[in-house]
Amino acid sequence: MGVTHRRRVVLVSLLVGLVVTLTPRPEIAGAPRAARGVVLLGTIEVAGTVWHLRLDDAGRRLALSTVRYPENELQRNELSLYTLPASGTLAERPVLALTRDIDDAEAMALSPDGDWLAVACGSDVCLQGWGAAGTERRLVGVGRRRELGALALRPDAKLLVAAQRNRMEVLVWDLPDGPRRQWVVASGGERVREWVTPRLHGQPPWTPRWVGVSRDGQRIGSIRDDGTISLWGRDGRSIVSRLLSRYADLEPAFASDDRLVALRVGDRRLNVIDVESESVLLSVTDPPSKSMRRAALLFGRDQGYLAVSSAGGVALHAVPSGEVAAIIPEAEPVWRLAMNGQGRVMAVGTQHRVTIWSLTGER
Repeated sequence: MGVTHRRRVVLVSLLVGLVVTLTPRPEIAGAPRAARGVVLLGTIEVAGTVWHLRLDDAGRRLALSTVRYPENELQRNELSLYTLPASGTLAERPVLALTRDIDDAEAMALSPDGDWLAVACGSDVCLQGWGAAGTERRLVGVGRRRELGALALRPDAKLLVAAQRNRMEVLVWDLPDGPRRQWVVASGGERVREWVTPRLHGQPPWTPRWVGVSRDGQRIGSIRDDGTISLWGRDGRSIVSRLLSRYADLEPAFASDDRLVALRVGDRRLNVIDVESESVLLSVTDPPSKSMRRAALLFGRDQGYLAVSSAGGVALHAVPSGEVAAIIPEAEPVWRLAMNGQGRVMAVGTQHRVTIWSLTGER
């Protein structure tokens, strides 16, 4: 090989190496991005599967329901209560206050002030003080054990709401000791069809899956297993009912201005919709995700977010600007997301772990 040719080979190699060095490398698939706008407050390892997460308004109390299968047992549903650190550092850690058996990990709610818990007990709902193992008040329901599903507890609005799955109803109690009201979330035709249809297992698609109460206590929301979202007045008067998406795991939420907001999926987009007017508040890309909870609507006192799970972590898009306010670096599939009422603390649950994050406000 001539000297001139060797020099050309060396020069080309140097140029190629320089180009490779200076070219931005694409993000490795499955690798979480660096944390942005958040600080880790603590980690909770879970003996079982994370089912529900609830934070109080102050972000100091966390209620966690789990399901596990101990040896020689079919299933154990448990409720664990944690006191969270306030320092914003890892010097303090979440402190376990109580763990106890409950009827159903799905039927659990924490009041906004963190002082009260509601859990299903038989066909009824039991109210308990924070950290108390005993029942302080029992609200009479209908049906049989484990027929109650999602709960929403708002003592400040003097309301407790439950989804009665088998009867396809929303149950409402006026607190502290008021009467129970109920109304159906399935049409007459759907209920008749269920009565005459043999069903060996599972639930009909119009079974209520989620319930919520607006901050002023005047509106109640629900979603069915087929994705139909309904908005009701406190007295049960129907305001609107829409099928925005057939993904019932994409639960709606009440915004700080008491609007019911939900998600519509289509054309590889996640669209935040005002349920009553059907106007689009925000639209972002729907990335590939293996998470059980690929997106969630989280509203604090002053700001709302669309949390989107992907291989790179959980991105918090501010509503309605769409700006990414924070990135939580979670590589594992996300099962549950929760935010405190002040919009400053986040809880991210994977199958067997919960991480607690403080939002710094830094972009």
